[in-house]
Amino acid sequence: MARRRGFFAELQHQQQLAAKRKAQQQRLAVRQYNQAALARQRAASAHRRASDAARRASSAEQVRLNKQMAAAYAAECEAEAAEKTAEAVAQQQEIEELLAATLEIDDWVDLTRLRQVFEPTTLATGTLSTETPAPTYIPIPPRPHFHAPEQPSGLSAKLGGQRKYEAQLAATHAQYASSMTYWHGQLNDLFTRNGVARQAWLAIEFDRLTRLEQAQRDHETVNQSRREEIRRTNSELDQLIADLRNGAGRALEQYVGIVLANSTYPEQFQVDYDYEFITADRELAVTVLVPTPDQFPAVKAVRYVKAKDEFTTTRLSAAELKRRYNNAIHQTALRTPHEVF
Repeated sequence: MARRRGFFAELQHQQQLAAKRKAQQQRLAVRQYNQAALARQRAASAHRRASDAARRASSAEQVRLNKQMAAAYAAECEAEAAEKTAEAVAQQQEIEELLAATLEIDDWVDLTRLRQVFEPTTLATGTLSTETPAPTYIPIPPRPHFHAPEQPSGLSAKLGGQRKYEAQLAATHAQYASSMTYWHGQLNDLFTRNGVARQAWLAIEFDRLTRLEQAQRDHETVNQSRREEIRRTNSELDQLIADLRNGAGRALEQYVGIVLANSTYPEQFQVDYDYEFITADRELAVTVLVPTPDQFPAVKAVRYVKAKDEFTTTRLSAAELKRRYNNAIHQTALRTPHEVF
């Protein structure tokens, strides 16, 4: 059974796999564009043009255009077959170069480069950090003013003007008292409505601030957890480096695991390892687990058969498949000690 990788070995392995997958995807994208994408686009365009023309053509013309449509479809399928063949050839070539891929590479791993640096993340608060607009309050209406009637004087006061003035004054007081009563009613109403609006706004703001504070606490908890995880990992890394200097067997095993995790094989020829450092003998035993012959990629070419409207696969001959498989095993046997030592 393959040995389970340690944390640092797994970290290194995943980084290498990610880089390899990205490079493979980039190469595949370029190859697909150069070898097939343009051909497919042209075939699809020809197919559409022929289809549009067929709808507008006479019966005799439609026969000819239908042939063009069939030819365009066949060209598209042939381009797809060529693309699959190119991919199979590229896979075989990558396996053929297992040893060459690592001969010029220094497989020594600088463990200090595995040390991590904590970088706190920024909390995306969204609308939680935006204060809710305050309500628009009903304004206070102007206070009524008392305007006393003009008091009579002289002859006018003696000819009954005084009684008339007192009557007007009484009516003015009554009107003013009524206006003040109405005004106080308006005040009570707007104070109530403004109070309700403010309480609703305060409730919304309280809820927003509560959720914001909770989000900040949760974010800080995550950051603190990540900070502690990195601190613990770096501490383990420092211990591993110190143990390596002292020649500790477990540390040597872990370092070998990191080196081997750094070795990425083609996706179609994945290997795994079982290794042990025998402290008493100061020897390292490494077992490489390779794919079985029936798992080895055997596609030589892909061809589109127009008469059957299907794709057929041509496989490598048994002798060629055996040669390629044995070659991959031999290269792996040489590659592994080169990487470890």
